[in-house]
This record gives sequence, structure tokens and C-alpha cells, in this order.
Amino acid sequence: MKNNFNLVIFAYLFSCLIYCQQAFGQTKFDNLSAMYIQNVSNQSVLSVKSIDYNTIVSIGTESETYENEWFIVQDAGDSSYYRLKNLYSSKIMSNTSNGTLVVTGEGSDDNQRWNLVNEGTNVWGIENVKTGSYLTLDNNTLSLKTKDNSASQKWNIKMVNPDYAVPEPKPLNTGRYMIGAEMCNLWDVATRPDCWKQIAPYPDRKPVTGWFKEGSPEVMDWDIKMAVDNGISFFMPCWFRTESSIGKAEVKGTFDQWIDGLEKAKYKDHIKFMIMWITWNIPGTCGAMKDKEDFLNNIAPYFIEHFFKNPNYLKIDNKPVISFFYAPTFINECGGPDSARDAITKFKLMVKTAGFKDLILIGQWCTMDDPQIHDNSDWKRIGADYSSGYHWPSYANGAFMVKNEPDYYTDKQMIAAEEYCWNGQAKGAIPNIVTCTMGFDDSPWSGKRKYFRLSPNSFTTLLKDSKSFIEKRNQDNLASHIILLDNWDEFGEGHYIYPTEQYGFEYLKTVKRTFFKSDF
Repeated sequence: MKNNFNLVIFAYLFSCLIYCQQAFGQTKFDNLSAMYIQNVSNQSVLSVKSIDYNTIVSIGTESETYENEWFIVQDAGDSSYYRLKNLYSSKIMSNTSNGTLVVTGEGSDDNQRWNLVNEGTNVWGIENVKTGSYLTLDNNTLSLKTKDNSASQKWNIKMVNPDYAVPEPKPLNTGRYMIGAEMCNLWDVATRPDCWKQIAPYPDRKPVTGWFKEGSPEVMDWDIKMAVDNGISFFMPCWFRTESSIGKAEVKGTFDQWIDGLEKAKYKDHIKFMIMWITWNIPGTCGAMKDKEDFLNNIAPYFIEHFFKNPNYLKIDNKPVISFFYAPTFINECGGPDSARDAITKFKLMVKTAGFKDLILIGQWCTMDDPQIHDNSDWKRIGADYSSGYHWPSYANGAFMVKNEPDYYTDKQMIAAEEYCWNGQAKGAIPNIVTCTMGFDDSPWSGKRKYFRLSPNSFTTLLKDSKSFIEKRNQDNLASHIILLDNWDEFGEGHYIYPTEQYGFEYLKTVKRTFFKSDF
């Protein structure tokens, strides 16, 4: 007979469950409380030291490291049972045919289902559903054995942070380097209930926090903690204007759940954010601007009041930082380069009048095919201070790639392509802020197109190369301090460093190893 949590403990451990009706069925989201699973006999905790497939589960000492922390996840097939999901690996503890305990990708078999048997006050037996055996720790060795009521079979399941689901962030000192992460804030299950539908068939991309509800406090705080613990100090979410507000004084944003959710996050003071304004009018999805007057009378004041005056907004030397994506559309809507330059000049004056020292404008680009984009002459002409790239070199085909492109490029090819972009942009009309891209594979969106995905080891090489590249620059210039990571969470286009089932925390670990003075 199955013995489950009593109601008090159930509420305690699972108060952070998130529910959402998705297009592919009712889904119960993962518990977002970080847990220690501690053996009563010697106080050791379950741990995973490697993310290799079928890695053996080990034990460690109680310390706030992701290897020792677990999510307790209600089983989607049978809510009476649970899964034990390691944060570091983003994989599920499973019993193999010979009784070895490993972490593997999420499956549907009983080897990964566990019954938590109440053995006393906050003490539990962990019973494997497949075998009926109990998780046992003998002489520092984990195994599954017949129940014998010994202390070695009893486990204390407790929150890492007794007061909150998410442990306190520990910001990393990255010295002269300022690391930011571009962000794709599209995971709003409130207004887009099917937002995970196209990602779900790709289990490697399942986030460690499950199919999360973006903007909820626990999800926001996990974003913040995972970022700052590994050296990221600011996010760059996209900002889309609602199509219905084009040309109107009341400016409204769409997909603002991350930006709005930051206000509710407990750890919001640990992170900064800046926006990347999407200057495209995309019929049926979002708008940008009607004309120059719309920009100056409506959008610019909105940016100043709604974003720049926010204490969490990124300001360097009292200069708000903003990115525009991208030059041709902004110039066209303003009525030409000269009119666009006048708009930027007036925008910067408005920012100064609001009490800031100045504005720092980063011009984004996403193609190497257009020479004017390549050399940033358009951006310089209208008054941008820096350039940068979004998921480059995905669109560098005309300038670097072979004409008959393969389905996938090798890691070596793509590292060379990224460095080609850095060198090309370094010769441009304005300084370029280096972007490091881990991949581009938009199979969930397009169903067919693929490019590349760097392994964590290759991403390490890329980060080290970027560090060496900007070390040679003038240190009075932001381009010698800032590195952008692409992307935090673009699961659909396949460029993300957010911990997922395939590589766990490995991408974030490479950031920490590269820019911190000691190892992970």
C-alpha cells in the first residue's frame, strides 16, 4: 500500500507547484523548491558530480551547490508518486536493472518513480516503485534493499532555504568583465497557453525548472540566482510594443511578463536589466512605431519613465543603456537617416533632462550580408554608441559560410565564424560589443532548419577566446568590458544557456570558470 505525505508536509514541500492548461493537455509543473535529501544515519546528502548520461548518484556533504540540490517532482502519470530531479544535471534519479542508482533523461517507466513513505516527523523512506526496495546508504554506498527500518534507510527531506523555495543568490566577482545575457521572453503561459507546445517534443530542451510560468516569483528568482551565481550581472529581455498601441500616447508592451515579474522577485536587487527594443512592425504579433513623432512623443517618454527610472535598470555612470533592433527599420519609420539621427539626438536630450548624464545606445544587427550593417555606418550616422549582434553568426552565410550549407556545422567551423564576426565588427564605424552564441537550431519553430549547437567544451573555448579578444581593447570603452551571451532562454530557435535536461548547468559552469578567478 502506498504511504504518501500528510497534508501539512505536502503543503510545505509542494506549495510552489505551478499549473497551466496547455494546448497539449493539463500539465502539472515542477516543484521549484531546492531540497536536500539527507540520510539520517550519517547526515550525507544525495549528490551528482557529473552530468554524463547514466551517471551514478553519489553522496556529499550538505553545502549549497547545485550538485547536492534536488527538486521533488510529482509524477505526471501518477500523482501518488514522485521523481527526484537533480538540479545540476537536470536529470531524474533512476534505478537500473542491476540496482545501480543513476540520473538519466526523463522517461515514463517505474524505475524513475519513487514512493515517499512517512517514517516519522519529516523522515521518509524512499521506495522505488519498480522494485519495492528502499533507498539505503551503507558505508557511504547507495543501493536499493528490502525495508529493514534501519536509520540507513531513512531520509530527511528539507528545503535548502527554510524560508523560501529559492536559495539566496551569491553574486560572482568577474573583475573588469561585465557579463550580460540576451533573453527571449516568450514563455507567458497566461496569454500564450500553448507556448511550450512546440518545445515539448524536444526533451533535451526541457528546462531544469520544468515547463515554467515566466514572470512568477519563484521562476524569476531562479533566473536571478542561476545567472548571478555564475557571473551574469544583467539580462537583456526583448521589448515588443503591442500592435494596437502604435501611434497612441498610451504605450503598451506585449510579452512583458518577465519585466513585470522582476518587480515581484525577492532577489530583484541582485540583477540589472536593459531592454532590446524590437523595432519591427510584425502584423498580428507586435508593433514598433508609426513615425518619428510617435517615437519622440510616446515611445521615448515611456522608456524614460517606465524603464530608465526603474532602480533595477542598467545604468553605467548614470547613463541608461538601451539596444535597438535594428537600424534599417528604425531609419525607415523615422523617414530617413537624417530624420533618424535627429530623433536620437532629441531622445538623448530628453534623457539628460530627466536627470541622467546621457544615454548609451547599442545598435543590434543580425546579418553580415549587408555591407552597411557590417561596417555599422548606418548606426554611426544616426548616433548609436556601440553595435552588437543577436544570435550571430547564424545569418553570416553570405559573408562566411559555404553556399550549399549543410544541416549542421561543426563546432570548429562555428567558432571560426563567430571570431570572423568579431574581427569584422572591430573594423566598423563604432565600437562593437562582443556576443558569444552557443547555437542556432530552430527545429521547434520551423520543423526543419538547423545550423549548429556548440558543446559546453566548445562554448568554453569560445568564451576564453572572447576574453582574450577584448583584453586587447582600450579599457576606457565599454566594448572592452562587456560580453553578451546569446541567449538565456531561446528554446525555440535553439540558442540558450539556461540549464536544461541535455547539459544541465554546463553552459553556466563555463561562464563561471572563464570569468571567475577560481573553479566552479
